[in-house]
Amino acid sequence: MTQYFAPVALLTIWLLCCGFGPYRPPGAGAFSLGQGDAVVATGVGTVALYANPANMAMVKRQTVDFGGTRNPEAGASSLSVGGVDGTSSWGLTAGLGYSYDVNWGIDAPQRGLHDLRFGLAAAAESDAGRVMIGASGRYMTGDVMKTGQHLEGFGTDIGVGAALSGLRAGLVLRNAVRVDEVETPRRAAAGVGWINEHVLVDGDAAWGLDSNSGQAYRFGVGVQPGDEGFQVRGGYAYDKTVPLDPTRHFVSLGVSWRVPTFSLDLSAAVNVVRPSETIIALGVGFVLPAAEDN
Repeated sequence: MTQYFAPVALLTIWLLCCGFGPYRPPGAGAFSLGQGDAVVATGVGTVALYANPANMAMVKRQTVDFGGTRNPEAGASSLSVGGVDGTSSWGLTAGLGYSYDVNWGIDAPQRGLHDLRFGLAAAAESDAGRVMIGASGRYMTGDVMKTGQHLEGFGTDIGVGAALSGLRAGLVLRNAVRVDEVETPRRAAAGVGWINEHVLVDGDAAWGLDSNSGQAYRFGVGVQPGDEGFQVRGGYAYDKTVPLDPTRHFVSLGVSWRVPTFSLDLSAAVNVVRPSETIIALGVGFVLPAAEDN
């Protein structure tokens, strides 16, 4: 474990000053941010718990992830931890994640929210590929200090996914049961992607099902030159999720070091319309030694 000391120490220091903007779900992580949050079809592990719970069943392994993000302009912060276990003999994959999102910004709603998520997914396999279904529950509690509102309640996401050779597809209904109309509006998202040994491509679209929630379109790509180790990712996101706010155009970049038992991700996204609006994210992940990829 000594080889993990430096990155874990770096993450610990980061968590003391990290931050997170109000427009991404806490816990989405650095890997997701690096490719413009285009992960509805291709995100696995803890990423899937937030993006599309069905995709937790795409890979049979046990993972644990830690992360934090920073939005300096908004003065907002978030910490997250999560894990997914897909090695059950029952054929089920389970996930658990927790994040704390605190926002003391001037231009964004001030809030402090705890978000606990838990999910289950299952897959059916054939020679053609794998079809997955999953759902996650969310318990949220906290305060929106600007309005004096206290939030507490349960919400749910429901998703389906398919993996056919290198092709990936996903569909998810977010906040089918919602905690709050403003903080957790109902949204539908769909994505398609392609994966091989060295390239990942994903394109997503999301639409608000409530009047206070708009659309977003995202595209991401990842490249791994070798069999393992260094990765680079990039993405673009058109964000009109808050209809009354100006349209945001995010360009993102991420770099990673990934080997079979460990990953380190560092990503940033910049709103090109308002360059001072930047999100930075760091994540560390572990695959438990006893687990094997399917």
